[in-house]
Amino acid sequence: MSLVHMHQFRYRAKSRRAAAWVGDEAGDTMIEVVIAVLIVVLLAGATFTGFSAVSQLSGQQRHQAVANQLAQQDEQRLRGLTATELSATATAVGSTGSTYGNVTYPVTIDGENYTVTSTTRFVAASGGATSCTTSGTSTADYVETASAVSWHEGTSTRAPVIEHSVIAPPTGGSLIVEAELPNTTTGIAGVTITATGPGTSTNVQTLTTDANGCAVFGGLAPGTYAIAETDPGYATSTGITSQSAIVVAGETQTLTFQLGQLGTALATFRTFINGSTTPTTLNWDTFSLYPSTGTTYSAGTVGTYQSQVSSGATVYPTSYSAYAGTCSADDPNPTGSTSTTGSSGSTTPADPTVTVPNGATGSVSPAITVPTMLLKLTTSYGSTNTNVTAATLPYTVASYDSCPTEVYRLEGTPSALVVGSSTVYPVQAPYGTSVQVCFAQGSGGSATNTSYLPSTQIANTNLAGSTITSITLPITSTGAFTHSGLCPTS
Repeated sequence: MSLVHMHQFRYRAKSRRAAAWVGDEAGDTMIEVVIAVLIVVLLAGATFTGFSAVSQLSGQQRHQAVANQLAQQDEQRLRGLTATELSATATAVGSTGSTYGNVTYPVTIDGENYTVTSTTRFVAASGGATSCTTSGTSTADYVETASAVSWHEGTSTRAPVIEHSVIAPPTGGSLIVEAELPNTTTGIAGVTITATGPGTSTNVQTLTTDANGCAVFGGLAPGTYAIAETDPGYATSTGITSQSAIVVAGETQTLTFQLGQLGTALATFRTFINGSTTPTTLNWDTFSLYPSTGTTYSAGTVGTYQSQVSSGATVYPTSYSAYAGTCSADDPNPTGSTSTTGSSGSTTPADPTVTVPNGATGSVSPAITVPTMLLKLTTSYGSTNTNVTAATLPYTVASYDSCPTEVYRLEGTPSALVVGSSTVYPVQAPYGTSVQVCFAQGSGGSATNTSYLPSTQIANTNLAGSTITSITLPITSTGAFTHSGLCPTS
């Protein structure tokens, strides 16, 4: 290698080392730039997050300040209500809470929706217990109030702001009305209580019982008030829904309504024919329930026959005896004891019974017996009498009970039954001595050519269905009934 070539080789080697060094330095500079950019981004993010938190904190403080103001305004509203209005519970219409002490209503301010909930309770001075929980010494000495304001922010609901206060009722007397389940101290919420008075005044104040079954009328003028309860799902055992209360200034009076939740009675029916011990099932329309004391109920619809009749949820919860028909004379055994009655001297069993539970259904057991009459029919023209012996009764027939006058139409035409030497037709009617029967030579007893004997009342008092009753039907030479008219329809 020449000297020139050696210098050229060394020069190229140095150039390569210099280029490599420059490349290494450039890589270090790029890393430093990237790190610097990341630091800037992180600092900027932290700064923006801080600004957001500050902004959110400001919003929360603003909402809380508005909620405080709304709660204070609601407390002022409550202090302007009468004692009875403080007890009132209702759904507010609009955004003011109106004249109700216990109410929830919305308020919108600067696009934000707030909910204001007002609650009040009358409290006894002794022990601070709620008035309706201090049995025997109940007083309405003052009113505790609370106004809670809540709002929704983002994806969470903030804890409400609550303001409390104590209000002394206006001068006057107080009346505490309690609605309870029978023989308990369990209160019934939602019962409407009205106080009318005092004296001949027609002024009516209305409250709804709270969760304790309590309604408190405060600041009442002294005098006598008519206190009434209304609730379609409940009733008293006697059916009496009003009481009288005397209010004295500075004193608290207490009265109670014992209310049972109305239940349902279901009844099925049977009849016994010609002394058979095997009952025949029967479609029927009405029945009655009577307790040892209290209200008697009638159920069903006259003329609508079913295999099972329901009273509907209208019956006070207690134990009852039951019978077919709608008036007391239809009861075969009103005393509840076994007795001997009827032309055949048959023994009358005690009425079937049912216990109607609170708000539920009870079934009458055993099935209610509807007595059967065995009718022996004869037609009469002049001096000629002819027994009716057709396989099925050739006339439409209906029975009716004159206590009150109610028609019981048979679902089908009775078939002939031979008892000894007699052809008879079984016809049902409620128990009693005032039953009459109408025969019609037409469909459904609506034809104008009918025969019935309004002066003859048949005794249908044999629950065994073994009494034969003879009836004579006057006819003309053509076989038409001589009596022309309509069978009773009600």
